[in-house]
Amino acid sequence: MMAIQKYGPFGPFSGKLGNVIGYIDQKGQQRLRTIGAHKFVDPSVRLRETWLKTSLTTAFLKPVIEFIRMGFAAQAK
Repeated sequence: MMAIQKYGPFGPFSGKLGNVIGYIDQKGQQRLRTIGAHKFVDPSVRLRETWLKTSLTTAFLKPVIEFIRMGFAAQAK
């Protein structure tokens, strides 16, 4: 579900409120949309492969995440 809003009662709305997200699109119009619930009754093979790859990557990075953060923190300075 999507709505286009010119001006809200309290001015333009940008951000998240419950399951409603407000933003300004590329044409400068304000948009409101809802976030739907994902229902994975029967996930596809590709989706399950993606879940597996993500969990393996997370498991691999978990022990070294603090070192990664320190490295990027030093680089950001």
